[in-house]
Amino acid sequence: MPIRFIKLLVAASLVLAPTVLPCVAANMPSAAALDAVNLAGRQRMLSQRIVKNYTQLGLGVLSEAADRQLRESIFRFDASQTQLHQQVSLKSASNTDLEMLGTEWHKLKPLLASRPNRDTALQVEKQAELILAASHQLTLSLQEASGSDSGRSGRTRMLS
Repeated sequence: MPIRFIKLLVAASLVLAPTVLPCVAANMPSAAALDAVNLAGRQRMLSQRIVKNYTQLGLGVLSEAADRQLRESIFRFDASQTQLHQQVSLKSASNTDLEMLGTEWHKLKPLLASRPNRDTALQVEKQAELILAASHQLTLSLQEASGSDSGRSGRTRMLS
């Protein structure tokens, strides 16, 4: 390529960049929006991990590892909820979904403090399914608000 052509190309890109980049950036979801979608998707996974570990404790299967992972999952769920509250706008439709998820989580958490037995394990499983549904709804809501498809890939990760 001739040097003159390269100089012309560089000059044109410098002139056009300020007008083109804002248009491109406006159509791209923000990192915070994508992070919120991923956090909501993580809540789906954690709800199922919590049921698995609680049931393992009740059955006495790898109890030490199950107890450690259960405590870790509860901690991560709480931390993710806090992060989501910081990222989701109070005026958005996603806020209603986040509040529903919080309500369902507050129903499950006391059950996890009880000693695992058949009855509580069934209650935990039933409540975790409600959390799974609420987390999924929040993920879809955040995905729609961000204009991104990243929620679909998050759901694919969760299902795998």
